[in-house]
Amino acid sequence: MRRLFPCWLLQPCWRRVYEMPVPKSPTDREGVEFRWATAADLPLIEAQLGERLTSTRLSYGHRAAILVKDSKLIGIAWFATRGYYDTDTGTRVTLSFDEAWVYGAWIQRRHRGRGLYRHLLQQAGIELRRRGMRHLLFAIDATDIRSQRVHRRLDAERVGHLFGVRLAFYRAYRFHREPLLRRA
Repeated sequence: MRRLFPCWLLQPCWRRVYEMPVPKSPTDREGVEFRWATAADLPLIEAQLGERLTSTRLSYGHRAAILVKDSKLIGIAWFATRGYYDTDTGTRVTLSFDEAWVYGAWIQRRHRGRGLYRHLLQQAGIELRRRGMRHLLFAIDATDIRSQRVHRRLDAERVGHLFGVRLAFYRAYRFHREPLLRRA
């Protein structure tokens, strides 16, 4: 599809929405420090993601949880607590007071496969639980089988789907969540 139409003209997005329960007990990793990003961490994040993307996400009020080893950024995940807006597809997700939307997660390639992604989400989830969050929501591309498998191992369960499309300068989206009673 991308070969037929340039991405500025047509960009579809089909994702599955998963919910992960917030863990109750902390985990620990040798030599890896978890923390919420502060102003002192901005150069680390901007070196990896770029200044424009970092400042845009921070201006929306989103927070970044980071993993640092030897003063180097090895992992990051962004958390939106009021709502999430995807500028590429125009998808807007409104969250309830006890939900957080997780996006933009990244682990440095040479540190993958060591459980750091799980550690990052669990530590951030524990901190968010202290602030009243009970649910972590993710949108995973419908074709990304590997990511879906990883999230299922984190006890995440599918709770809905998200579809968005950008056609030239027009955007349409739909976010559907299974009712809570049907999930049980």
